Amino acid sequence: MSTPESAEKDNVKNQQKIVNGFKELREHQQHLLSELRNTEAELRELHAVLKLMQTVDAERTTLTRVGSIMTTSKVGDDIKAKVAQFNKQAALRKELEEKLIKKSEEINEYQKTNNIRVLTEEEVKALENQRLREQVGAAGPRPAVAAQ
Repeated sequence: MSTPESAEKDNVKNQQKIVNGFKELREHQQHLLSELRNTEAELRELHAVLKLMQTVDAERTTLTRVGSIMTTSKVGDDIKAKVAQFNKQAALRKELEEKLIKKSEEINEYQKTNNIRVLTEEEVKALENQRLREQVGAAGPRPAVAAQ
């Protein structure tokens, strides 16, 4: 037979497990969003480089750093490599966008299933103020201090 205290402890543990699961989902979502932002920044940079390279003669020599090594190649060959890299990054961006959408849907479903409501800062402050008033009310009235 379970006691009310053990039932309450189980309920608290279950709620904590739900909150931790929600936090983990949100962290994964934030990680995906960070990866997406980095990929988009790389795409913008590659686009700018390609735009500039197209204005240069295709037979001109370019220097490219690969890690700590400098390599030389012709602009025409380098453009082909940059276009391939751009296409790869664009595909990665699309994949990350799809993952982010799925993760958002998963979070929404988790919220509905577990009846989770995210509070705004104002709501948190209001709850804290309410708890303080309840604590002060439970402590009883304050003793009067004589004016001097």
